[in-house]
Amino acid sequence: MHEASSQQPIMDPYTDDDPEYRDTQLISPIPPPGSSSRTSAYSSTSTRNLSSSTPSGAVHRNNDTVTRQSPSYDAEKITYHAQSPEPSASQTPTFRVLKTPIPHEQTYEWLDVPATATGNDWMKMKVEKAAPLNYGQFSNQDIFEMLIELKNKLDPLPPPFFKQARMLANPYEAIGRSIFVNRAAVKMANLDALFGFTTELISPNRPFRFADVCAGPGGFTEYLLWRLPPASVDVRGFGITLRDDTDFTLEQFAPESQAQQRFEPIYGPDDTGDICKPGNMRHFTLHVDKATGGAGVDMVMADGAFSVAGDEIFQEVHCGRLLMCEVAIMFSILRKGGYYMTKVFDTTTPFTAGLLYILHYYFERICIIKPYSSRPGNSERFVVCKGLKERRPVLAINHLLKVNRRMIELSAAQDSSTSDSNFTVYKDQIELGFEHVSQLVDSDVLVKDKPFMDYLEGRNDMIATKQAKALEELIKYAGDPSQPGYDQLEIRKRCLAEWKLPFTECQPRQPFTPSPINRDHLLYRTPSPADLDKDWRDRSPSKTPTKDPIRAFSSSPSLENLVGWMARRGSRESIASQGSQGRGVDSPLNWRGSRESTGSQGSQDGVDSPLNGRDRL
Repeated sequence: MHEASSQQPIMDPYTDDDPEYRDTQLISPIPPPGSSSRTSAYSSTSTRNLSSSTPSGAVHRNNDTVTRQSPSYDAEKITYHAQSPEPSASQTPTFRVLKTPIPHEQTYEWLDVPATATGNDWMKMKVEKAAPLNYGQFSNQDIFEMLIELKNKLDPLPPPFFKQARMLANPYEAIGRSIFVNRAAVKMANLDALFGFTTELISPNRPFRFADVCAGPGGFTEYLLWRLPPASVDVRGFGITLRDDTDFTLEQFAPESQAQQRFEPIYGPDDTGDICKPGNMRHFTLHVDKATGGAGVDMVMADGAFSVAGDEIFQEVHCGRLLMCEVAIMFSILRKGGYYMTKVFDTTTPFTAGLLYILHYYFERICIIKPYSSRPGNSERFVVCKGLKERRPVLAINHLLKVNRRMIELSAAQDSSTSDSNFTVYKDQIELGFEHVSQLVDSDVLVKDKPFMDYLEGRNDMIATKQAKALEELIKYAGDPSQPGYDQLEIRKRCLAEWKLPFTECQPRQPFTPSPINRDHLLYRTPSPADLDKDWRDRSPSKTPTKDPIRAFSSSPSLENLVGWMARRGSRESIASQGSQGRGVDSPLNWRGSRESTGSQGSQDGVDSPLNGRDRL
């Protein structure tokens, strides 16, 4: 029989039962090398509201997220964003001093001169091999070349930095999506305030019917149903869109819209919702025609687009067929005198110009406009058509359907010669000698219609010039986010009042935390331009500095070098953290236990993909 040992049980030295471990500060008071001038704000426990010790059995951690601001921010500003509950007078946001206020009232210009085309042979399809685009046909070549150069400068910018710069550079960014499912609803409200869709088309004694094409998740529809409650008018809508993650989300619409009782999604016989398939087009148009008793709908809206990641400069070319099919459906279901509104991108190719000319020919007036609610740095714009002259114009419908069939044939031939049947970048199409439909209307007819040419060129140049200025602003804020910004909440108030939308208080934006860089680098000093350039030279095969893509607009450190420096810093810290458990001396933040990784991937969301500057504007 053994006697019971009187020896005390051995205490685990790495739990809070150990007083020495429990009293260990969560933030190391030892500054990392070379950071003595910037460590005081982080080494003090009072600065982070952390006590030097905690009661036995309770561990209190500060859950505030440490924010990583721009490298040009100093430690005090970073500390304020991380912890300060009420800014002092010296920390009150300073807004830009503007010569003229940011406008909330917008003007527009109609093209209401009748088209000069005559006869029945002016709509001609032309098929030719893919070739480099000539921006000088319907716009100023120099402006569009400058746009391409500016877009290329954004490519190396990491998604978190891009999103912050976009938020700061756009004076209307705080408008957001208001109370709706997405920003498309706010764009619709903006356009409605300008063109009066819900006033001119509404009559107390007659129902209002509309169609929403390629518009999932349904922002356009949600706005219309919200603006026109059941008690005021008899409204019913019909929609078709792809059955995927962009499908209609009626259950998420504002409750006042009562969408599930007043809107009918239709997906065609194959249940895909793909409007480029003739069977789905026919099924949708017949369904709407039957539901309206052959009268047609009062308004057709179209918001079609798809991701062209990696080939964003040629988005207009890739989306041409989709836009054409939207127009074909519209002509089949819109009543005489009705409205058509569709989203387009650049309108500089003969194909798009021909499609616009067909709209110009069959409507009393058309307008190309970029509303304030559309981000100024992208090429998005809207075409509003008022007063359809002819119910179901057979000549135009048959022509567009014929072109679509030819496109299907060309696509099938191209798919058999490539491994990727879904998407081929336009540059590869040129190299492979692919054929495509390059025009819908005889080019001589377009050129001879001077009012149309003047209008299209003028709108293209005006929108492109404003887009270039917006991109310069974005690049400027990317180089230095600390400079004064716009009073976006004040602008938001004025715009929402103008568009008759409820002013709901904005939720505070989350602190800007770049990813996938580990936040431990906050304890180190902000790298100087010399540090960044030296680091870039050290890892460059040629040992020579790479040309800075931003320095033309900003004197801040090279963003390209900054990306490289932060990537190397994150990589080294990630490797070091794998061997640093518990209270590792080399760890800038002495987390109790292994340090968690803060890296994350940016989400892809179609046209707004963060992976490429041209695709995420």
